Amino acid sequence: MLNSFNKIAKKIRSVNALLLLPFVLIMLFSSTTILQTQGQTQNDQIVSQESLPTQLNVTIKAYDYEWVVMVYLDGDNDLEEVAIEDFNELESGLGSNTDIKVIVLIDRAVGYDTSNGDWTGARIYEIVSDDTTTIASTLLSDEGELNMANGDILEYFIDFCFTNYDANQYWLNIWDHGGGIDGICWDDSASADKLTMEEMQVAIQENIDTHSETFAIISHDACYMNMIEVAYEFKDQADYFIASEESIPFAGFDYAPVISSLNDTATMDAATLSTVIVDAYESYYNPSVDYTTLSTINLSVMDVVAQELNYFAGNLSIVVADGNGGGINDAFLDTQFFYDYFIVDLVHFVENIQANSTMMSSYTLLSTSATNLQSALADLIVDNYQHSCYSSNANGITIFMPVDTPTYVPYIQDYLDVTDSYAFLDWQTDTLWDEFLDDFYTAGFGAQKLDFDEIDIGVSTGTVSISEDEDHYYQFYIPDYGIYEITALVSGGDADLYLYGGFDLTLMGYSILYNPGDSNTEAIQLAFQPGTYVINIYGYSSSTYDLRIEEVTPQTLVLGNSVTDSSGSHEGVDNDHFQQTYNHYYQFTFDTPGDYYLELTYNSAVVDFDLFVTTETFVIIDSSEGVGDTDSLSLTITESVTYIICIFSYEGQGSFTFTLTSDEVGSSSSEPSGLFNGFTIIVSTFGLIAVGAYVLRKKNR
Repeated sequence: MLNSFNKIAKKIRSVNALLLLPFVLIMLFSSTTILQTQGQTQNDQIVSQESLPTQLNVTIKAYDYEWVVMVYLDGDNDLEEVAIEDFNELESGLGSNTDIKVIVLIDRAVGYDTSNGDWTGARIYEIVSDDTTTIASTLLSDEGELNMANGDILEYFIDFCFTNYDANQYWLNIWDHGGGIDGICWDDSASADKLTMEEMQVAIQENIDTHSETFAIISHDACYMNMIEVAYEFKDQADYFIASEESIPFAGFDYAPVISSLNDTATMDAATLSTVIVDAYESYYNPSVDYTTLSTINLSVMDVVAQELNYFAGNLSIVVADGNGGGINDAFLDTQFFYDYFIVDLVHFVENIQANSTMMSSYTLLSTSATNLQSALADLIVDNYQHSCYSSNANGITIFMPVDTPTYVPYIQDYLDVTDSYAFLDWQTDTLWDEFLDDFYTAGFGAQKLDFDEIDIGVSTGTVSISEDEDHYYQFYIPDYGIYEITALVSGGDADLYLYGGFDLTLMGYSILYNPGDSNTEAIQLAFQPGTYVINIYGYSSSTYDLRIEEVTPQTLVLGNSVTDSSGSHEGVDNDHFQQTYNHYYQFTFDTPGDYYLELTYNSAVVDFDLFVTTETFVIIDSSEGVGDTDSLSLTITESVTYIICIFSYEGQGSFTFTLTSDEVGSSSSEPSGLFNGFTIIVSTFGLIAVGAYVLRKKNR
């Protein structure tokens, strides 16, 4: 019996003034300034002129620089603390070389970091050399609150840098959370607005047209941004694009050695600097715990790649039309996935197509187009780092090709129709990839392939016998977000219960109690998103069981009253007893604005529970994972909202008491915690939904 698991790591991942001239700089407001135009739109929402910055009238001595680095640093979310850390890395890397300038627009949030005076809003700084953890750079402008997810703000910042800093080469680095073509730069102060690819492209192009300057490098210090659709947006705007196929840890790029190298050799070209950036990133992370990727794309060959991909995609569509798309489907399902099966490594997909000798011999034009595309991609990806865990299958560029599940159907349709976040993407207009995907999915390909017995929600298997060391597998489908309990009533022996994700059989949870010593019932209770899942009943000894899956309605809390419950946990107790994935769920509708206090108490000598607050689709809003007898949170509610309270069973076995109060009914005087806006990107919610099924939730961008 596999009753011993590696322990699950419990991780969730004085301002210098400008040289004063003997006069006061007067801020001039111009009614013709584009950023002051009444009725501007911001992702289809009207933005008042007060929310947009006023262009600075700053006189800066006319220097020529070898490099100007523009850092668009959106820390207005749960990344605020590491935004400050990366700002300090820029300062520590900079030396005395006057041939480079680093300009930063940084936006901060409320509640995550209290350093440096705990100011919020956005500021523009010119970086100066400093080795302390205090911001020492030159403050050029305090902009107040800005929406970094508004393309006008990006345009404004680039214009400021081009206007005031004349350089031989420019590097634009955009820093924040990322979701590939789904967006970048989520801003909590703007209701989690995001910057779309179109907004980003337009903001950059407006400045290129105005200033007759392009970028040597554009980089995205954000998760999943090295998609070919994203890079294609910048093909005429920069020489190189640097980003990651995979998620990026909270710490992001390692800026100190990069800026230091640039300081030492300010005349280095863009290709060399790109290599420095990728190499520094590779060296920064511990390969035993950080599974990372980063690559550089040569945008000058993007048009050639698009042309070769058109031939390739067109020939794939011919294979599908001939009724022989099964080989393409097999290649697809065997390709390296990223972003919860939303994107695939393009090079690996082409390699898998080429590996099908029958298809290659039957379709010679497909074979030729695959070879030509492979050659073009080799020229496109000029520098690639991938962790060894990817087995050389993370080659530097991804493409949109999700597994066909109910979760992804809306995104596939938006991609094919070029609507919503994907509106105005050049890739779909210029290539045949979307036409191929339409043919592929319409033909019924792209779905998960499982050959297990099916079990329906609410229907028992009846009594089933299982032998020692035997496995029984069942698959089931969850139609919508919900909480479900999986139970196996075990009699006449000992059996264990495991839960896996339906696509790649990733372990999500387990109940491996000793029957009947711990209990006769193996049980898993978790929150699920729509999709297919797999159950394994393992016979530790010859046994009988009755398996059943039921949807659970979370208990509605009563303000001021307490609820109690008990369970085993992921870690269990000594000798692996009481090991199970069993979370407890409650719900409450906060109708009245005000401060609410959540308190979870238990005997920490025997058990450890953690406290999570989520939306109704199980996106985490706040959490408390303390060590001791109490976990507590404080929520400030401004409008009516329903939240789910999750009590996560982490270690030991025992009971808990949970109480929800407000100022009106008394409180437990807990200090307010950092409530964040609930940022999520597409189905990254999956890792948050099963709160603690695997609490390996390393903090990523």
